[in-house]
Amino acid sequence: MEAKVNYTLVGLFVLVLSAAFMGTVFWLYSGGAYQRNYQKYITYFDESVAGLNLNSAVRYRGVEVGRIIDIGLAPDHSGRVRVLMKIDSATPIKEDTLATLKMQGLTGLSAVELSGGTAASKDLIKQKGEDYRVIKAKFSLLKKLDDSVTHLMTNLAQTSENLNDLTDAEMRQSIKRMVTNMESVTRLLADQKPALELVLKNAERTLEASGKTAEEVGKLAKRLNQTSVVIEGMAGDIGSASRTMNLTMQEARQPLRDLSGQTLPEMNALAAELREVAATMKRVGNDLERNPEMLVFGRGAPKPGPGE
Repeated sequence: MEAKVNYTLVGLFVLVLSAAFMGTVFWLYSGGAYQRNYQKYITYFDESVAGLNLNSAVRYRGVEVGRIIDIGLAPDHSGRVRVLMKIDSATPIKEDTLATLKMQGLTGLSAVELSGGTAASKDLIKQKGEDYRVIKAKFSLLKKLDDSVTHLMTNLAQTSENLNDLTDAEMRQSIKRMVTNMESVTRLLADQKPALELVLKNAERTLEASGKTAEEVGKLAKRLNQTSVVIEGMAGDIGSASRTMNLTMQEARQPLRDLSGQTLPEMNALAAELREVAATMKRVGNDLERNPEMLVFGRGAPKPGPGE
C-alpha cells in the first residue's frame, strides 16, 4: 500500500513539472517579458533568393526587427519571388522604405535589409488586391555585380569575335603589306634625313624672317596710324580754312556790291576827264612844238583869216 502511494506522488510531480515546463516554453516562445507586436509585410524580389530561408533575419539599418515566415512564387505568375515577413510594429516602415537581399558573411545565408523610411515620407499602407502591405524591393549588390559581369562577358565575347574577323587570312595579308609599307617609308625618311634637316633649317630661317617682317609691318602700321592722325588734322585745318574763306566771301559781297554800284560810275567819269586833259595837253604840246616862243611871249593874236 505504501509503494502505491509513492508512485502516485511521483506521477503528480511529473505532471506538474511537465505543465510548468510547457508553460515556460510557451511563454518564452511568445516573447516573455520582451514580447513584441509584429506586423506582416510582403516584398517581391526580381532576383534569386538563394540563401534566404524561413526564419531568416529581417534587419532595419543593421538592427534585427523581424523574421521571414514564408517564401514562394508570386501568384500572378510573373516569376517574382514573394517573401512574407513579420516586422516589429515599432519599425518605421514608410512609402520610401526599400528591401534588399544581403549576404551574411561567408556562410552563404542571406537576410533582408530594410533601408530608407525618412521622416518626411508617409506611412506605408495596404494596396488594393494585396493581403498585406508591400515593401518595394531593389536589386542587391550581388545582382548588380552579376549583371555587370554578364554584360562584361558579353562584350568580351563580341570583342573576341571581332578579333577573329580581323585575323582572317586576307586581313593578315593586309596587315603584313601595311607593315612592309611602313618599313619602306621609314627607310625612305632615313635616307632623306640630310635633306629634311636642310628643309628644317630653311624653315627656321623663314620663320625668323617672317618674325622680322611682322615686326617691320607692325612699325609701318604704327607710322601709317600716325600719318592718318596727321592727315585727319590737316583735313580739319582745311575744313576750318574753307569755312573761314566762305565767311570772308560772304562778308566781302556787300562792299563789292557798293563798289560796283557807286565807285565804278565815278571812276568812269574820272577816266573821261583824264582823257580830255590828255587831249588838251597833247594840243598844247603840238602848239609848243610849232611855236616855241609862245612860252616867252604867250599865245599871239590869231592870224587873220582869208578876206580879213
